[in-house]
Amino acid sequence: MARNPSHISRLLTTVLTKSNITNRRVLCRGIHLTTTQLKDGSSNEQITINPNYENRNPRNLELMGYARKSKGWRFQYPDREYYHRLVYERTKNYITASVEHCTNGIVISASTKEHAIRKHLYSAIDASAAENVGHVLAERCKRCGVDSMVPHIHPDKLSGERVQSFLTALQEGGVTLSETPTYEKPYESGIDYDRPSDKEPRWKVLEKQAKDGQELRNELLKNKAT
Repeated sequence: MARNPSHISRLLTTVLTKSNITNRRVLCRGIHLTTTQLKDGSSNEQITINPNYENRNPRNLELMGYARKSKGWRFQYPDREYYHRLVYERTKNYITASVEHCTNGIVISASTKEHAIRKHLYSAIDASAAENVGHVLAERCKRCGVDSMVPHIHPDKLSGERVQSFLTALQEGGVTLSETPTYEKPYESGIDYDRPSDKEPRWKVLEKQAKDGQELRNELLKNKAT
């Protein structure tokens, strides 16, 4: 049901007045509504911003490269060291591409099985279909905030025309086919008693402290006896 602009303005005003701070701009069907005061009529210049910010984005550690990747076995195939991986599959009737998360499984997908894609294609398995699936998947990835992933495609299939068309369309859409390296904590070895160093070895320090303590106890006992 269509609504006139005045009705929308009254509706937005009612929604905004239910909050403490009404200094915001709302865009609804091309209508801008801006309020510049608080409920008590004071200016918003008196508002102070809290310096403490808690990021509740569950992918925050992944975006910074601090989240741990499951490495799996050394010679395992397919490799398990990824946050998101790209899977391309072609059957005799359809082409399907998906993005899998390392723990949550498939999060984004596009396929010529979808009627919205298939109705614009002459064939569901040719190079043009693969290219269009790549464009659609790239747009969905951008809207979901996933812009980097590791391709999981067998090396023997990378030279194919369909795969190349699909990967090219994906990259043109702004998707990077690699992930930033994760942060690795520097290795800290344990106590090495034989290491060459300018500092005195730890065992000598402990031995000296024990010797000094024993001498101090002997001196206190001697003073007490006298």
